[in-house]
Amino acid sequence: MGKTIIAVDDERLALEGLLSAIHKAEPDANVLGFRNPEEALEYAKNNQPDVAFLDMELRTTNGIEVGRKLRKMHAKIGIIFQTGFREYVDDAAKIHANGYILKPITAEKVHNELVKLV
Repeated sequence: MGKTIIAVDDERLALEGLLSAIHKAEPDANVLGFRNPEEALEYAKNNQPDVAFLDMELRTTNGIEVGRKLRKMHAKIGIIFQTGFREYVDDAAKIHANGYILKPITAEKVHNELVKLV
Protein backbone atom coordinates (compact mmCIF):
# COMPACT_ATOMS: atom_id res chain seq x y z
CA MET A 1 0.00 0.00 0.00
CA GLY A 2 1.13 3.53 -0.73
CA LYS A 3 1.47 6.47 1.57
CA THR A 4 -1.30 7.92 3.71
CA ILE A 5 -2.36 11.39 2.63
CA ILE A 6 -4.80 13.65 4.44
CA ALA A 7 -6.47 16.64 2.83
CA VAL A 8 -8.16 19.48 4.70
CA ASP A 9 -10.45 22.03 3.05
CA ASP A 10 -13.67 23.32 4.60
CA GLU A 11 -15.30 23.89 1.20
CA ARG A 12 -16.94 20.67 0.01
CA LEU A 13 -16.39 21.18 -3.73
CA ALA A 14 -12.79 22.29 -3.23
CA LEU A 15 -12.13 19.21 -1.06
CA GLU A 16 -13.72 16.91 -3.63
CA GLY A 17 -11.57 18.43 -6.38
CA LEU A 18 -8.44 18.10 -4.26
CA LEU A 19 -9.19 14.46 -3.38
CA SER A 20 -9.77 13.68 -7.05
CA ALA A 21 -6.45 15.30 -8.03
CA ILE A 22 -4.59 13.39 -5.28
CA HIS A 23 -6.14 10.07 -6.37
CA LYS A 24 -5.08 10.72 -9.98
CA ALA A 25 -1.57 11.76 -8.97
CA GLU A 26 -1.02 8.98 -6.40
CA PRO A 27 -3.43 6.11 -7.17
CA ASP A 28 -1.92 3.75 -4.57
CA ALA A 29 -2.21 6.22 -1.69
CA ASN A 30 -4.65 5.91 1.18
CA VAL A 31 -6.35 9.33 0.94
CA LEU A 32 -8.64 10.81 3.59
CA GLY A 33 -10.46 14.11 3.29
CA PHE A 34 -11.57 16.35 6.14
CA ARG A 35 -13.76 19.46 6.07
CA ASN A 36 -13.17 19.98 9.79
CA PRO A 37 -9.52 20.64 10.71
CA GLU A 38 -10.06 19.37 14.28
CA GLU A 39 -11.13 15.99 12.90
CA ALA A 40 -7.98 15.87 10.77
CA LEU A 41 -5.84 16.63 13.82
CA GLU A 42 -7.67 13.97 15.83
CA TYR A 43 -6.99 11.45 13.05
CA ALA A 44 -3.31 12.44 13.00
CA LYS A 45 -3.01 11.91 16.78
CA ASN A 46 -3.83 8.23 16.34
CA ASN A 47 -2.28 7.62 12.91
CA GLN A 48 0.85 8.52 10.98
CA PRO A 49 -0.08 10.40 7.81
CA ASP A 50 2.82 10.83 5.39
CA VAL A 51 1.50 13.98 3.70
CA ALA A 52 -1.06 16.67 4.52
CA PHE A 53 -2.62 18.96 1.93
CA LEU A 54 -3.96 21.97 3.81
CA ASP A 55 -6.12 24.85 2.66
CA MET A 56 -4.88 28.17 4.03
CA GLU A 57 -8.21 29.73 4.92
CA LEU A 58 -10.42 27.54 7.08
CA ARG A 59 -13.56 28.66 8.93
CA THR A 60 -12.36 27.95 12.46
CA THR A 61 -8.58 28.30 12.03
CA ASN A 62 -6.01 28.50 9.24
CA GLY A 63 -3.74 26.07 7.47
CA ILE A 64 -0.62 27.45 9.13
CA GLU A 65 -1.95 26.57 12.61
CA VAL A 66 -3.04 23.12 11.47
CA GLY A 67 0.35 22.57 9.83
CA ARG A 68 2.17 23.69 12.98
CA LYS A 69 0.16 21.21 15.10
CA LEU A 70 0.76 18.38 12.62
CA ARG A 71 4.52 19.09 12.65
CA LYS A 72 4.54 18.84 16.46
CA MET A 73 2.88 15.43 16.24
CA HIS A 74 4.86 14.11 13.28
CA ALA A 75 8.13 15.92 12.53
CA LYS A 76 8.59 14.24 9.16
CA ILE A 77 5.09 14.81 7.73
CA GLY A 78 5.07 16.44 4.31
CA ILE A 79 2.98 19.60 4.41
CA ILE A 80 1.66 21.06 1.17
CA PHE A 81 -0.57 24.10 1.21
CA GLN A 82 -3.19 24.81 -1.42
CA THR A 83 -4.74 28.22 -1.71
CA GLY A 84 -5.92 30.88 -4.09
CA PHE A 85 -3.66 33.46 -2.47
CA ARG A 86 0.06 34.08 -3.04
CA GLU A 87 0.48 36.21 0.07
CA TYR A 88 0.74 33.18 2.38
CA VAL A 89 4.02 31.95 0.89
CA ASP A 90 6.11 33.58 3.66
CA ASP A 91 3.91 32.08 6.38
CA ALA A 92 4.23 28.65 4.78
CA ALA A 93 8.01 29.01 4.67
CA LYS A 94 8.13 29.82 8.38
CA ILE A 95 6.81 26.37 9.28
CA HIS A 96 9.01 24.72 6.63
CA ALA A 97 6.17 23.67 4.36
CA ASN A 98 7.19 21.21 1.68
CA GLY A 99 5.01 22.70 -1.04
CA TYR A 100 2.57 25.40 -2.05
CA ILE A 101 -0.03 24.98 -4.78
CA LEU A 102 -2.09 27.84 -6.14
CA LYS A 103 -5.68 26.95 -7.00
CA PRO A 104 -7.08 25.64 -9.25
CA ILE A 105 -5.72 22.28 -8.09
CA THR A 106 -4.78 19.78 -10.80
CA ALA A 107 -3.40 16.25 -10.65
CA GLU A 108 -0.25 17.55 -12.36
CA LYS A 109 0.34 20.19 -9.65
CA VAL A 110 -0.26 17.60 -6.92
CA HIS A 111 2.08 15.12 -8.62
CA ASN A 112 4.82 17.76 -8.96
CA GLU A 113 4.67 18.47 -5.21
CA LEU A 114 4.54 14.82 -4.17
CA VAL A 115 7.60 13.99 -6.31
CA LYS A 116 9.60 16.60 -4.37
CA LEU A 117 8.90 14.75 -1.10
CA VAL A 118 10.71 11.58 -2.13
